[in-house]
Amino acid sequence: MIQVLLFFFISLITFGCGPRYIDYFPRHDDGAVKPIVALLPVVDASELNLFCDLSAELTHDMRYEIRNEGEFYLLPPREIQMHLAQIGKIDFLSDDLLAQHFCNANFIILTELISHDSISSEPGACAWMIKNHPDRETLKVSMRIKIIDIRYPSPYVVLQEVVTSDYPIRKKDLEVELNELESDPQNYQTSSIGRAHDQLISAVVRRIEEVIRSAF
Repeated sequence: MIQVLLFFFISLITFGCGPRYIDYFPRHDDGAVKPIVALLPVVDASELNLFCDLSAELTHDMRYEIRNEGEFYLLPPREIQMHLAQIGKIDFLSDDLLAQHFCNANFIILTELISHDSISSEPGACAWMIKNHPDRETLKVSMRIKIIDIRYPSPYVVLQEVVTSDYPIRKKDLEVELNELESDPQNYQTSSIGRAHDQLISAVVRRIEEVIRSAF
């Protein structure tokens, strides 16, 4: 009986949801080397006041999703913070300085949440949609990505673009959620705003993986 329970416990660890133990190592199961990535904390320039650390939330979600895919080896958060304490404010133009501090990585990823807007109707929306759903809005969230390849003597930018994600939401729900989250951010993950951010993070991670996989 004990052996059966032990096997069941090991199976949960090995095949359960989320990143596996092997995803925290710099090699794949077959021994192939993973790209070593320094994922810097998300810079929040959205001016969205949720009374919570939105940068920490988005950074955590992005690290989790990248590890869940298992394509890269991410430098530990403690190592990232140690270097940032010496660098100071994250500067998207300081490629050489970042490369000096994160020289044990192959790539540096910088991200910035740059806009967080609600739009009543998208350009090109059909008349039927506007007429029958006048209370429907689109939550448009944008994030800037910059990926620096530092495997060579001079840092090389392999990607610099803005990823935008649209999430449908009712006007009334958006207003209520914003008011609730300003006073109590505990429901952030299950809110429409949290789900909109999840959708954006998924799109950003897919783009990051595509570019680094091609460059590595």
